[in-house]
This record gives sequence, structure tokens and C-alpha cells, in this order.
Amino acid sequence: MYTSGKIGYEKPSLKFYAHVINDLKIEKTECVMIGDSYNADIAGALRADIQAILVRKPNDKNYKLYSQDFREILKIIRKLSTMEESIFVN
Repeated sequence: MYTSGKIGYEKPSLKFYAHVINDLKIEKTECVMIGDSYNADIAGALRADIQAILVRKPNDKNYKLYSQDFREILKIIRKLSTMEESIFVN
């Protein structure tokens, strides 16, 4: 898990996401951003061409892919890994 305080760049700066990708030595396609704020977490990841999962707040039905809480995220990731075509927040 990476935080702005830990790496020195604030989300949604593209530098934040580039640092994480470079530090992990992975491709963007091997990464997913998980967050509960569209503006702070999801928007920057999408601009950086990184898949994103929004942890949805109650009564927020604006997103195609979401989780009510962090426990559901593994279920979503497993489901996505078995799908031929994945649907991501856009």
C-alpha cells in the first residue's frame, strides 16, 4: 500500500502513480487503484491508464464497478480475472 506521505507525491498527481509503477517494477496493466474518493483516488488513476475500483459510499450509484467495503474487493478482482472483457470506472 502506498500513501502520499510515504512517497512524497499527492494524489491525483500522475507522479504518484508513476512512482508506484516504477517502484513495483510492473506494467500499468498489472496494477489496480482502490480508493473511496473519485477525485482523489480514481480520476488520477484513470488519467494514468491504471484500472480503478471505487469503494462506494452508501447511496452512490454513479459507478459501474464498486465495493461497499474493502472486503468485497478481492471478490471483484477474482471476478475481473475470469472475465474476457472487464468493466472499469470511466
